[in-house]
Amino acid sequence: NMVTLSQGGNVGIGTTSPTNGKLVIDSTGFQASLETGTAGDGRLNIGHFSNGTFIGTYGDDGGVADLIRFGTHSGDERMRITSGGSVLVNTTSERYISSGRGVIEINGDTGAGKGSLLGLKVGNNHGGYILADSTQMQVYNHLATPLRFFTNANERMLIDSAGAIKFNAYGAGTLVTDASGNITAVGSG
Repeated sequence: NMVTLSQGGNVGIGTTSPTNGKLVIDSTGFQASLETGTAGDGRLNIGHFSNGTFIGTYGDDGGVADLIRFGTHSGDERMRITSGGSVLVNTTSERYISSGRGVIEINGDTGAGKGSLLGLKVGNNHGGYILADSTQMQVYNHLATPLRFFTNANERMLIDSAGAIKFNAYGAGTLVTDASGNITAVGSG
């Protein structure tokens, strides 16, 4: 019984019961499910619906198997999407629990020049990166543009491409440093 066609139109491969087998293709729900047939294992659903394509998990285990894992090499896990929506790269446990916010965690090797790096491109060109390793944290701007910091939708600090730092000092004007580190106040509130 390698292939089974049920009266309901479901196709099973490797099972005589295509409602709980290895591969189920639902002819009415426009989806395919991969599952072990063991209660609590969850399953992978792939389908297309009126609101778009869906690839995801479903399980009867209270959410334990409701995560998607991505691997390379001999099945080594490299990334996962948890049931809470967090994306974990090179780690399997959350350090920053989601609690209703989006979380992306990147876990790199320890040591100088290793760590975790988030690279950013502009027009497919190197724009900069954020790096954390065991010796430092870097925010690197490869472009000849300022690095700007905002709070409450207002710019509060700027580092220009020459290295001068400008602070917005709440009505007291702007504090400006030159490349030598000299600080001057410009304007007043």
